[in-house]
Amino acid sequence: SMVLPGISGSFILLIMGIYDDAIRAVSKMDLKILIPLGAGVLVGLILVFKVLGFLTKRYWNATMSFLLGLTLAGIVKIFPTSMNAIIFLFLGVSFLLALKFPKFFGE
Repeated sequence: SMVLPGISGSFILLIMGIYDDAIRAVSKMDLKILIPLGAGVLVGLILVFKVLGFLTKRYWNATMSFLLGLTLAGIVKIFPTSMNAIIFLFLGVSFLLALKFPKFFGE
């Protein structure tokens, strides 16, 4: 599952270099690996929710812009390569409009 758009648990495991170990532990029900992994996931979720809560209370616009950016960046992976130029053009125009008209976008 994803707490942040575009950042899945599998992606985090890949970055940490333990994806294969985690998959193997799940398939063999290896509790020596699954219990610490589950505890880490739980602590990680709590921390992410607390940080997101803090950021949205203090920096609503910037936090929402960041999350929207993560979501829009994920579109590049969803659409075929031929669509990338159109998507980047759309994102670029959106960014320039946000710079030009910040009051419209909440700043």
